[in-house]
Amino acid sequence: MYSLKRLEVISLINLIKNELYKIFHKKGIYIVLLITLLFTLLTNIIYNSNFLEEFDMEADIEIEIYYTETLEEAGETDSEDYLSSKIYIATHKYAESFGKDSWQRYILINNLEYSTRLGEIIERITKYELKRSNDKEDYEKAIKEKDALTAELNNMNWMEFLDEEIKNTQEELKQAVEENHTFMYQAKLEALKLRKEHNIKYGFDEFNEYLEIYQSNRATVLSYEQIDENTLKQEEKTNKKEAIKETEISKYKIENHIEKVSYGSNYYIFSNFYTEFFTMILVIIVLVGGSIVSEEFSKGTIKLLLVKPYTRTKILLSKFLTVLIMILFAIISVFIMQMIIGGIFFGYDSLSIPYVTYNMTTSSIESISVLRYFLLSTIAILPQLILIGTIAFALSTITTSTSLANTLTIIGVFGSDIINGIAQSFEMEWLKFFPTLNWDYNCYLFGGNSPYKGITLPFSISICLIYFVVILLITFLVFKKKNIKNV
Repeated sequence: MYSLKRLEVISLINLIKNELYKIFHKKGIYIVLLITLLFTLLTNIIYNSNFLEEFDMEADIEIEIYYTETLEEAGETDSEDYLSSKIYIATHKYAESFGKDSWQRYILINNLEYSTRLGEIIERITKYELKRSNDKEDYEKAIKEKDALTAELNNMNWMEFLDEEIKNTQEELKQAVEENHTFMYQAKLEALKLRKEHNIKYGFDEFNEYLEIYQSNRATVLSYEQIDENTLKQEEKTNKKEAIKETEISKYKIENHIEKVSYGSNYYIFSNFYTEFFTMILVIIVLVGGSIVSEEFSKGTIKLLLVKPYTRTKILLSKFLTVLIMILFAIISVFIMQMIIGGIFFGYDSLSIPYVTYNMTTSSIESISVLRYFLLSTIAILPQLILIGTIAFALSTITTSTSLANTLTIIGVFGSDIINGIAQSFEMEWLKFFPTLNWDYNCYLFGGNSPYKGITLPFSISICLIYFVVILLITFLVFKKKNIKNV
């Protein structure tokens, strides 16, 4: 009995080897791997060129270009567009006169009191210079106010400004208590105290970015805390948890002085691995899964395959197991490509930087290696990749058409975003039984929850298993009963 089982396993392994042999003797697989290699190379070239870091800084540039182009198009006319363009450009040039990275420029752009004050002064000066106003006395007064503002900012230490801002915010908070509208001022005050505690000068570096993230997300958390938890919609609960996560992570980075990791690094690419390379992995899976059975029918080789001393079940099982092996092959191939190409472009030093996240279950920060995070995200996304491969395999078997199997699978995957969006926006609970809402387990990492109402980790596992088993049962039943005499 044992020998018989061993022979069965050996025969299954031989069938799988034969399937892998056929796959790797097709030009198609090497063409896709070459395209994947070129895509990986292009991805690293883009990151190495600091394109994304430059893109982050281009918002102000694009706005300035817009206003400059408006000036060119409008000419010196009485249009409001022309006036607003002149005011914008003058305001930003004034702010930049203190230095592009100066703390004065930061507060002139980001502090409501100072940006409003500056805007009003510049508007009065600009209107007079454009002959929109004849009030020379007001113009001269505005010039003096501008000079006074310049002297004030030049003579003030940023810490003095911070103390003044804390004092003003405390007063605003006291007034807001009476109106029961405190969350914005409370968040701002906490951010200011963090700035003072950790000596973070106003500016445009990563620590100011962390403070901005902290303040905006902290305000979100405080606003939700004013509402009864039971009345929150699923999307609001998800937003609250995400805000808590971002608040704690930004605070941890501030407190531990963790510098921002450059976009141009192996760390950044591996921490966003499936965002960058999901499509290429998907193509390999669909290419194999959508053709592994249908090509046997289109080429007529299915008859030769069934003549061999193997049952139809074993033949189909060997093909399905081959699909699963190719899923792992796709992930490992792209991983190795990125390791080699990323190493050439960026080296491996960044991989020693810890990946910082927040655990919702333990309400604590977790710091792990980025490669461990990659492994966890791989395990979390495997159910999705396996189900996609299973669907492509099933369609290949049932329709016996490679093009149809591939097309329907691709449409289903990218169409899933629409279903997921509808489920989240309109809270249609019956949609929770769709596999697309349950197949990505990244939302459950570190104590997270599904963004969809009524979906939990056990529920997602159950739904995925049910679809997996049902699809395979139908596939095997159809294949066993399929007539191949006319193939």
